Amino acid sequence: MGTIKTVCIRGAGLAGLSLAMELIAADPRLSISVFDIRPRLPHPKRTFCFFNKGIYTLPRIPLHSWGKVTFKSSNFERSLDVSDTPYTMIKGDVFFDEVLRQLEAHGVSFHWDCTEDKLDTSFDCLIDASFRADTARSSMWQSFAGVWVSTDQAIFEPNTAILMDLQESTVEAPVSFLYILPT
Repeated sequence: MGTIKTVCIRGAGLAGLSLAMELIAADPRLSISVFDIRPRLPHPKRTFCFFNKGIYTLPRIPLHSWGKVTFKSSNFERSLDVSDTPYTMIKGDVFFDEVLRQLEAHGVSFHWDCTEDKLDTSFDCLIDASFRADTARSSMWQSFAGVWVSTDQAIFEPNTAILMDLQESTVEAPVSFLYILPT
């Protein structure tokens, strides 16, 4: 296989934009094009969490960061100190606005309102980071629903995010993974 010079990313969500940031950090000479079926605006009113190793220079302070992460399942538990790359929660609109600005400054081209038939396939590498409910072809996506819970007393360690693998998803029990993010 030859050297990759041109990359197409299908999907301008959190996964696709994060991937573009990682690729630019690894090789700023890459020519990257991002295609998405949605218009550029508006951005979702939700939060995103990721391990922040400092490549995202955000204009505002994150909503919250955790320096320790505990992974739990029925037969496994392990805690890690992640203070070097804290698990960080930010507002979706802050992430999108800033990361789009940074990627455009690096010359990444965006193609909005792009249908499948308009997708240029002449790239050295094509990565599908899109979400389409009608197909399982997407190679990289996640979708979570969240609930904010308030308690009268602190019952969790405020600097520890807990990621729990509960069980296999079924129709009766669609939740198989749970995040506990004390704020």
